[in-house]
Amino acid sequence: MDWADDLTYSVHDLDDFFRARKIPLHLLADRRYDRERSVFFEAVAKRHDGEKGTWSDYQALREAFNEVMVGLFPLRDNYAGTWLERASLREFTSQLIGRYMGGTSIAVQEDRKARVHVDDHLLLEVAMLKELTWVYIIEAPSLISQQYGQRQVIKKLFEIYMDAASCQKHRNLFPPYYRQALEDAEQRDDKTTRRTVIDLIAGMTEEQALAVHNRLLGVSLGSGLEELLS
Repeated sequence: MDWADDLTYSVHDLDDFFRARKIPLHLLADRRYDRERSVFFEAVAKRHDGEKGTWSDYQALREAFNEVMVGLFPLRDNYAGTWLERASLREFTSQLIGRYMGGTSIAVQEDRKARVHVDDHLLLEVAMLKELTWVYIIEAPSLISQQYGQRQVIKKLFEIYMDAASCQKHRNLFPPYYRQALEDAEQRDDKTTRRTVIDLIAGMTEEQALAVHNRLLGVSLGSGLEELLS
């Protein structure tokens, strides 16, 4: 199952992000210039500095990446959605899936238990392809700033609702279901109150959390007749 997840991250997600113009695979595959690859390799080395195992042989990782990306990726420009590009990408992803499935087998160990075995050089390739999502998507400044803001919203909601839970006249901030849970929790302990508040926030969608946060802070009041939570 872990290997199947790895293949998804390294093949299908890669295809999606290239189509969305988030990962410049055409530049990473450029045979004439290596600037984009050098920047990527530096970011990967920094992320895994001092790690052992897969990340112990940096040169082997570079070679594995170059073999699959420089050697196989078919496009030279940003994705524009043409028929030829779509067909080329389908062929590329199919080639990768066949490559990785073909290098996967079931091996019976000395303890007579069957385990999945993957060729070592393919493990290096997939590890580096997964790093593309880390470097270009997960650690991108735009996403990091968004995640920081989301954490601040959740933290503030937790503080507001915990304060409201301790004051009877502010209990109406809670939807009926959670208000009743708080009444029951009063006869137990603070841990139960915290759990109720966490459950309330966890049940919100991203849009609801932001809307409730802004209303409670007076940033965006909206309509008094609008029920954000139920």
